[in-house]
Amino acid sequence: MLLGFVVVTVGIELAFRLIDPSGVSYFVHLRQYSRELLRASDAPGLVFEHVPEHRIDVGVRLETNRLGLRGQDFPERKPPGERRLLVLGDSVAFGWGVSESEIFCRLLEKRWSGTETPWRVINSGVVAYNTVQEHAYLVERGFALDPDAVLLVYCGNDADIASDLILKENRNRPERPAELEGRVSHLEWWLLTNRWGLYLTHLMRYQTMSRLQDRLMKLQAEGDREELRAWREIIRLASPRRDLSASLAALEGCRRACRERNLPFGIVRFSGPSELAAFCEEKEVPWVDTGFDELSKQARYRLSAVDSHPNEAGHRLLADLIAEGLESFGWISGR
Repeated sequence: MLLGFVVVTVGIELAFRLIDPSGVSYFVHLRQYSRELLRASDAPGLVFEHVPEHRIDVGVRLETNRLGLRGQDFPERKPPGERRLLVLGDSVAFGWGVSESEIFCRLLEKRWSGTETPWRVINSGVVAYNTVQEHAYLVERGFALDPDAVLLVYCGNDADIASDLILKENRNRPERPAELEGRVSHLEWWLLTNRWGLYLTHLMRYQTMSRLQDRLMKLQAEGDREELRAWREIIRLASPRRDLSASLAALEGCRRACRERNLPFGIVRFSGPSELAAFCEEKEVPWVDTGFDELSKQARYRLSAVDSHPNEAGHRLLADLIAEGLESFGWISGR
């Protein structure tokens, strides 16, 4: 029986690696990215950054220039007649899972290439950056690139607390909290916290978290407040630690730093909390709400069943929405 179990498990693992019907390679590729393309940063406030002039293949080719940014090299000193838009963000801005030419940053650059003053769109996105990291990058690296405007792409996980865990494996599984008794089994907790590098366990962990979130949504509809509080705590324990106040403070830091330099600062909401709209209204920050909370649920806009990052079609839609927003702000003239 044990031998049969091992053979079946190995067979399923090999099938996932060869066929990958659900796109589970996302998890494996993300681990490769963190191991090979990230390094600890010596800049104040930055936990990690890209290795400059490095290439890896994670389904698509990822390549960094001498500044550690995705894309071709460009002169740090801005040539006469060029304007620059600095894009801050995480994996969405970085363009996870899509080719360089398909990222919304490149599509925007192409869109505005025929305008009276061409724009260079600088993509400073780094996978797993939060708003605190993005603010630190802006101050320590971004302003040195002499931007004419700054745009921050906000995602729901921007409120996660930055950690150096992305730079190394953490195989210390936390103890199962008492709050989970009767609600989440020992097997489910193990699936949520294991760090095995197998396609099969990645998929099982993803499906386990999806089941917990579905249960939370059902409880919200039923209105069971006591049970809802317990399940919110379970999701919190199984998810990265969050600090929304630090995220909003970092946004304010970006706004002030740009204002001191007389630079326009705007926000693109890919996904995120309701507090973001209140922040933009109070601080009079122009913003574009892309509505990708709902759009990313559609298969035609996401990379795979388990990876909600925008695919090529998603980036084309993002480019259109962002362009319309920036043109309405009056930052950039239309085509």
